[in-house]
Amino acid sequence: MEEAIYKTLHYFALFDYPPTLEESWMFLSKKISKKSAKQLFSKLITGKRLITDVYGTRVTLPGYSSFFSIHNRRSKISELKKKKAELFIHLLSYFPWIHLAGYSGSVSMDNAVESDDIDVFIITKSHRMWTARFFAVITAWILGMKRPRSVKRSADTICLNLFFDESDMRIPVVKQTAYVAHEVLQMKVIFQKSRTYVRFIASNKWVFSYYPNAAATFMEQTSMKDIDIKNVSTGHSFIAMGRIGEWLLQRVQLAIMKKPRTKERVEKSQLWFFPDDFEDKVRKI
Repeated sequence: MEEAIYKTLHYFALFDYPPTLEESWMFLSKKISKKSAKQLFSKLITGKRLITDVYGTRVTLPGYSSFFSIHNRRSKISELKKKKAELFIHLLSYFPWIHLAGYSGSVSMDNAVESDDIDVFIITKSHRMWTARFFAVITAWILGMKRPRSVKRSADTICLNLFFDESDMRIPVVKQTAYVAHEVLQMKVIFQKSRTYVRFIASNKWVFSYYPNAAATFMEQTSMKDIDIKNVSTGHSFIAMGRIGEWLLQRVQLAIMKKPRTKERVEKSQLWFFPDDFEDKVRKI
């Protein structure tokens, strides 16, 4: 179990991040009760094989004490980025085709640096993914927050890096890795409709084969309330797009995208855009 703890903390160290004791337990590769894990962490900390912050809430490996001050600074940066994205996210909730929006990447972990953009994950109504993406991109553009296509990272801009159609929320087998499982579980949902988040996790129970302790944490998070679809959809019937509109918007966007880059996946019901892919780095742990 100690080896699993070191491996987990080494993973977080790749991102200069000191996890909380709760996060450390949640992302262990081996199942253990929270009580037993707490006792083991206490033993390792007393033996100076792990170190904590002054509050005893965050932990990391010896030699990485700077992570604590780094986190304090990045946490403040992340909060500022979330505030800048508030209006964009709020507007997304009014589109009837968008059933879930959440932060992913560095912002979801309060670990963003000044130059980071704001990664947003969206799940759409069945067979309306391209319609939802079109209006999400236009909204970001109107607000002056759309990340330029030719730029990998642009501070405080919106990076719409993942789109899933609710009819196909299961992550492809080729993407069912420890890294992607981590990204799924660390995502911070801002709003959902029709219990979409619960259904998304239910479609991807494979993540718990990598992080078995996370199953208990997920059960605590399923109490998130839905947004009332009737309320947010009022007044938007004039822009309701049918299947023909969906097909036209798909054609237009594919033409603009042209050939996707190596690390990107453009599929019928899922879009993956990751300018910086850390999977190769993570596999070396």
